[in-house]
Amino acid sequence: MNFQEILNSKIKENRDKTFENNSQMSLGEIISKLENIIKDLEKPEEISVRYDFEYLFPTDIDSWRGNYNELALNFEQKGNPMNCIDFLKMLKEANGETFTGYKGGDYKMDLKTPVWVANYGHSGDTAVCNVLNKVYKVVLKTDYFDY
Repeated sequence: MNFQEILNSKIKENRDKTFENNSQMSLGEIISKLENIIKDLEKPEEISVRYDFEYLFPTDIDSWRGNYNELALNFEQKGNPMNCIDFLKMLKEANGETFTGYKGGDYKMDLKTPVWVANYGHSGDTAVCNVLNKVYKVVLKTDYFDY
C-alpha cells in the first residue's frame, strides 16, 4: 500500500465511525423510510417532497463536494417540487451509480452512502436525518453536522 492508500483508508475508517455515531441517514435508510411512507399514502404521486426549512425541495442528487464518496441532494425554491414516486425513483437509481466528483474522479455510491443537502459544487454541513409523513407532504428532516 502506498502512502495515499493508507491515508485514504484511515480517513474512511474515521468517517465510518463518525457516521455510525450520529443520526445522519444513508441512501438505503432514506429509501426504506420513504417506501414505508408511500405504503400509507392514498396518492403518493400527488404528495410533494420538501425540506424542513424554508420552502425548499430536492431536485437532483450528486456527489457531495465535502467528500466525493458521499451524496448530496440538491435543492431549489422555485418550480415544481418532486413527488414521492419520482423522488424514490431518483434515490433508487443512485444506488450502484458512479458519480463524478466536483474536481474529478469517479465514486460509486451504494445503500450505505451518507446523504447531505447541498447544491452541486457546494459542501455545507446539512445532513438528512429523518423522513416524515405529514400526510399532505413528505418532509426531509435535516440537522447540522460538523464533518
